[in-house]
Amino acid sequence: MVTYLLHEPACPLCGHHDREPLVPTVKFSDHGYATVLPAVSVSVCLNCGLIHEFPQVNLVESKDYTEKHYYNQTNRIADHDAMQRRLNPLRWEVLQSRLPWSSINRAIDVGASGAWSAWVKQQHPSASSVLVEPSAEAIAWCRAEYPEVEAHHAIIETYRDPVGTCDLITFFYSLYMLSDPLETLRRCHDLLSEEGRLVICISHVLLETKIWGHGRVVPWVDMEFFVRGAPLVYYSRHSLARMVETAGFHVLETLVDQLPTESEHNGRQEYYLIARRRKPDDPPAQPLSAPEHVAWSRSFVLDFCRRASEKSVALLFQSRPINRIHLVYDDAIYRDWVLDILRPHGVPVETHRLDPANSGIPDGVRDEPGVVLLNSSPVAIGVGKFNAAARHAHAAACVAPWKEGQYGYYADVENGKRVFTKAFLPIRDHGADIFPFDVHPIDLVHPAPASV
Repeated sequence: MVTYLLHEPACPLCGHHDREPLVPTVKFSDHGYATVLPAVSVSVCLNCGLIHEFPQVNLVESKDYTEKHYYNQTNRIADHDAMQRRLNPLRWEVLQSRLPWSSINRAIDVGASGAWSAWVKQQHPSASSVLVEPSAEAIAWCRAEYPEVEAHHAIIETYRDPVGTCDLITFFYSLYMLSDPLETLRRCHDLLSEEGRLVICISHVLLETKIWGHGRVVPWVDMEFFVRGAPLVYYSRHSLARMVETAGFHVLETLVDQLPTESEHNGRQEYYLIARRRKPDDPPAQPLSAPEHVAWSRSFVLDFCRRASEKSVALLFQSRPINRIHLVYDDAIYRDWVLDILRPHGVPVETHRLDPANSGIPDGVRDEPGVVLLNSSPVAIGVGKFNAAARHAHAAACVAPWKEGQYGYYADVENGKRVFTKAFLPIRDHGADIFPFDVHPIDLVHPAPASV
C-alpha cells in the first residue's frame, strides 16, 4: 500500500497561511494509476498567487511515495529514458551557446534517469556529471546504462555536497515536484560556484499550459495537468521568477523553445529560466505580495477551459455557416456546460444521449448543409461512417478520446463549485488563434541573453 504522510506547510513561496482550495488532486495508487485524493487540493496562496497542493505530501518521510509517484505503471523508466535521450539534442541546441561550458567542471541534474547527465559527460569528458534522483529504480537504471554518471539515490532537499563546488544545476520537469522549492533553491545557491548557472526547464509553458494529444499531433487544452498527481507546486512565469529571486538568484534569461513539428514532440513547448547567484549591483528582488497575480492564478485554474472553449466555438462559427447542432453526450452535467457555451450563438441545438453500449450514429441526426455533430462522450460514435453518410455535415469531438477512463469531465471543489477538467474545443488546429493561448496579464521583464 502506498502511504502518503501529509503535512500543512505555509506557502512555499511567501510563507503565508491564507489559501483557497480550487481543484482536488490525484495521487498514484499501488498499481501506479491515478486515483482521487480528496484530502489534498490544488490551492492558491491569497498573498502571492502561487498555485500549490495543500496539504502536501511530506517527501522526506514518505519514502514509498517518492519511489513510486513518477516512475510507475503508466510511466516506465525505460520509456521515459528513451524520450529523454531523444530530447537531449534539442535541449543542447538551446543551452550550448547560453552557458559557460568551458568553466563547468561539476554539473548536477535533479530528478531524472541519467540521460542528460550522460550527455553532459559526453560533451565535456573532464567534467563530473552528477544525478540526484529519489527513485531506486531510476538510480539502478542510470548506473547500468550510464556508468560514467555519478548517481546519488536521494531527494535534492537532503542531498549534501561541498559548498561552492558545483558549476551547473539543472531541473528538467522536476522543480514542480519539490515540496519546499525555496529552501531547495537556497541550497542550490550555496552549492553553486560564484559564476555557476541554475537552469530550470518546465514543459507546457507553466500555467500557460497546452497539453498535446494522441501522437502529439493535436494540441488540447486539458486541466488534468493540474490534477495529474506528480507536481506539488504549479508555477507561472511570475511565480517562478519570484521563487528564483527570493532564493538569492538573478535571472539572466527566460525563453520558450518550440520543439520541432516533425518530431514526436510536435507542438510541445519548453520554458527555460537561466540564473546565477545575485551580485551586489543586481536589481533587487520583486515584492512577493501580488494581489493581481492572486486574481490571475485563481481565474486561470477555474476558468481556463471555459475561456479556451469559448474562443474555439467562436472560431467554429466563423469557419462555416451553421444552421443546427447535434450534441451527443453521456453526461448531463457536461452537456449543460457545453450548451451554456453554445447558447450565445443562437443556433438550435438538439441533444442525443449516447448509450455506451451502442457507438453508432445517433437517431435523428440530419444530413443537410449547416449541420454540426458535436461528440461530448469518450465513446466513439462512428465519426468516419457519419462523415461518409452525411456529405454536408461537419463532425467534431468535444473530449479527448485517449483520456477515456481517467479523471472525468469535472471535479467538485471544496467550496461547492464545479471545475471542468476537459475543454470543449471543436476547433483544435495548430494554426487556430487559440494556440498558443496566452492569458498572462502581468508585464514581466525578460532580459536579453546573457553573455558567456
